[in-house]
Amino acid sequence: MTFISTPIFSPSSVRIFLISSIETSAESRLTIIIITNLPERIDCVMSEILILWDESSALTPAIMPTLSLPTTVIIAFMPSILVKWRSAFNKTAISALPSMCYNHRIMKIYITRHGQTDWNTKWKLQGRTDTELNDFGREQARKTGEGLRRTGIRFDRVYSSPLKRALETAAIMSDFAQEAVMKDDRLIELSFGQAEGTTGEERKSIPELSGFDNFFTDPEKYVAKEGAESFESVLARTADFWENEIRPLEKEVSNILVVTHGGTLQSLLLHIDHRELRDYWKVRFPNCSMNLVSLKNGSFKLEWNSRLFY
Repeated sequence: MTFISTPIFSPSSVRIFLISSIETSAESRLTIIIITNLPERIDCVMSEILILWDESSALTPAIMPTLSLPTTVIIAFMPSILVKWRSAFNKTAISALPSMCYNHRIMKIYITRHGQTDWNTKWKLQGRTDTELNDFGREQARKTGEGLRRTGIRFDRVYSSPLKRALETAAIMSDFAQEAVMKDDRLIELSFGQAEGTTGEERKSIPELSGFDNFFTDPEKYVAKEGAESFESVLARTADFWENEIRPLEKEVSNILVVTHGGTLQSLLLHIDHRELRDYWKVRFPNCSMNLVSLKNGSFKLEWNSRLFY
């Protein structure tokens, strides 16, 4: 066994050490161990790696008890990820790994709806009305933050709607001071004009709000009346947030938290999954449910949605 005590390279929190180099008549094999505290940052390397078990290696299956021989499956675990890389690379060629890693770097954007408010419990439309979290909403945010941290997720940057219920959720969930949270008007909830503060039952008896419920039941027929925001408007501002705020950060930031509202959250995700407007409400998002969007090589992708961590 040949041990090298210094990393071959160390991009951010990732360190790769050459453990052994084994020469055979057929090929050169390099055994590499990758150690990281941030598993999401190893994705960039994984796509370039083929696992190859070498029976002559001193690294035994005891380290990876789920490994069967032979295997071509990448097996990852925390806090270490062990891979065997079949390659004709020598140590000089390995120096090209840092650029390869950054070329495959994945940004992850975690998007959530604010915690519960008293108006949520009464099914009142909130819109731009600046309601605050109730105690259960604060507990949702706290438990979600703890759940994320247990899985190793921490944030480099946090964005929030400027409304109190979102801003407090962002601070509690991320463990950032409110002053460190980046408030962005593009994440604010839609304005509902005269409908704010009303329930569905109450709206039935207000003539000026006739047709408002198309907002939920038939979005293509919804007409925003005085003081309310149209779908066209919210779709434009959330697209601007993705393209002019988030996309330029791809090479700079790994994990971002975005805290917004139920209506605006749908618009943010519609830009990614390209739903038709008629399917605007196809997915429901409980308070503090989490959605993951990735950005890799300039392309956004919805990885999963509506997961609860509390």
